Parts: sequence; C-alpha cells; structure tokens
Amino acid sequence: MKNCFISKTDLAVAYFPFINQHAARNKLMHFIAADARLMQQLENAGYTRLCRQFSPKQVELIFEHLGNPFS
Repeated sequence: MKNCFISKTDLAVAYFPFINQHAARNKLMHFIAADARLMQQLENAGYTRLCRQFSPKQVELIFEHLGNPFS
C-alpha cells in the first residue's frame, strides 16, 4: 500500500467489510474524528473534510493509529 492514494470508501470497506459502503465510510470517519491527535496529524498532512481520497502519508498515519486492514 505504499505510495498510493486510496478513496475513503475503499479504505473504510477494508476496515468494515461486512457493512455497506456508506455505513463503512461513516464509521471510519467517526473513528478518525473521535481521535483528535489523528485528525490533527491528518490535517497537517493536507487532509480536509472535502477530500475524497487519502494521500500515502495520510494512509500511513491512519494505519499507525488504527492498524493496517490489508495485513
């Protein structure tokens, strides 16, 4: 997963594969928003609420906090 952008929905479904895409995305974004430190780090890495994809750096930060759902 190094050096690739990933959509919010695709990452959310990787974390929550047994719920629909919309619910998975909402759940992932809830987890991220609830972690003030992660949210601050993501914003420092260029994230805004309007972003549709996470950058490689943002994905790395999410993995550090929530674990890698692909491993």
